[in-house]
Amino acid sequence: YFLGSARCRLLERSLDWLQSYGECLDTITTKPSTIPDAGHGAFATWKFQEGDVVSSAPLVVISHGPSAMTVPFKAEVQMESNCTHQLLTNYCFGHDGSDVLLCPTTQAAIMNHGTFRSEKEPNVAIQWQVDYSIPEKDQLILKGLDDIAKINPKDLQSYETKLAIEYVALRDIEPGEELLLGYGLTWERALQEHLNHGYSSAFTSHEVATAKTLNEEKQPITLSSNIQSHGLFFACELYPNVQPVPGDVDLDWEDFYSDEFNMQSSWPWEALQWYHLNDAASLYPCIVEHIDHSKVVAHVEVYDKPLILWKVLRKFRNVPVDRIHYMDSLYRSDMHLQWAFRHFLPIPDGIFPLRWRRDYRTRHDYPLGRQPTGEVNDKDQELYEEALRKAKCGAYLAKSNIPNAGKPSRANTFRTWLRNPFS
Repeated sequence: YFLGSARCRLLERSLDWLQSYGECLDTITTKPSTIPDAGHGAFATWKFQEGDVVSSAPLVVISHGPSAMTVPFKAEVQMESNCTHQLLTNYCFGHDGSDVLLCPTTQAAIMNHGTFRSEKEPNVAIQWQVDYSIPEKDQLILKGLDDIAKINPKDLQSYETKLAIEYVALRDIEPGEELLLGYGLTWERALQEHLNHGYSSAFTSHEVATAKTLNEEKQPITLSSNIQSHGLFFACELYPNVQPVPGDVDLDWEDFYSDEFNMQSSWPWEALQWYHLNDAASLYPCIVEHIDHSKVVAHVEVYDKPLILWKVLRKFRNVPVDRIHYMDSLYRSDMHLQWAFRHFLPIPDGIFPLRWRRDYRTRHDYPLGRQPTGEVNDKDQELYEEALRKAKCGAYLAKSNIPNAGKPSRANTFRTWLRNPFS
């Protein structure tokens, strides 16, 4: 059982297109958040002025987000996680009035929440990115969900990301400053309701020895057989692109120091950059089979990623224990504890496309301005007017609320009503 979301291919662009419309993604880096217990966060690497675009993110569109993100009911999964939705839900944008989820594909997705009611105020906001390489009338935010979520299993192009958002600076931002996005009152209320019911992983995390705690406390490395029952495993810090031994043969044990690429001083520049931006790239699942009496080196089997493949890449002797780290097993970290919080990041009403709402109606649903012909059924008319009054936007005709507003003829007992004039 390996839950998660499939990879989404980014649209391949020519060099000319990239030079005209491409953007740098090195404006953000990740490191531990300045907010207690918030994990990692996004930090600015450049200086930005108010109104600058700090970063952008292509979006994977999931048209039936809430149902698609539900954890399938499998006994082995339920034993490991009582969460009803996948963790990815917490990093996707959505709206209470819609079933669509939009999931960012860059590290900007890990921006933490800021609120003006605390010292951690938001310093960025989101807006739709406009693709200036296509006409305005063809911008996808003006189209319906069918146009952005339609997938043809036989056409790889249909899986491409089609939308993007931009994170815009609300004020001047200095390099090294954490980037905070206001998730909104809907998200805050959902979290508070979650906490009010006692569903906080913080209340139960002390019962579990997490990998983070063990690594921070520099707990001694032991045999893998001693930790597997505690929901833990080991990862070895190696070259970010470990190559398996050619051929389908039984692997021999190698001395760790015999492979020069196990030393960072021998890594090519590209690998060092990769490691600098994502230190997890050099971590490989491993099993500690023997620890030297000195407790300084160990013998390990290194496995390919993901771990569920259980494919041995290499076998090393004399691996320094400081290159071995504790890791949480699948669905056993704090974020997967019982009733962990799950909620999408709400897109503000002011920028959420009306056509993506569940209650969106067109002129074909409401035949406005048509003179009724023939006999009108009172019940049908009441239902029709009730539906009209629920409309979220636009002008429509319905009975006036003003007593005796005109003669009691069908033509002038209807008045124009305006709903949500700011939409």
